[in-house]
Amino acid sequence: MFIGIPCIMSSTYRTKLRGRFGLTESPAPDWITHFFCEPCALCQEYGELQARGIDPSLGCMGNVTLNPTYQQQQVAMMHPMNQK
Repeated sequence: MFIGIPCIMSSTYRTKLRGRFGLTESPAPDWITHFFCEPCALCQEYGELQARGIDPSLGCMGNVTLNPTYQQQQVAMMHPMNQK
């Protein structure tokens, strides 16, 4: 049971990566890709980040320092519009 937990946790990062860059979930769902071939999935994600000019070895703050346009989107909290 505990053998599958790391691949499920790492698949959440793949899902975030796809959401951030608008990538399709193909050829299989993220958790299946990580379950059957974790090293392949991680290599794909690393290559995708490098192709977009992001160096994963620097971390988030290192990439923001080198490239100010790379900043995570902030979600602002707003009041409901039509509330009485």
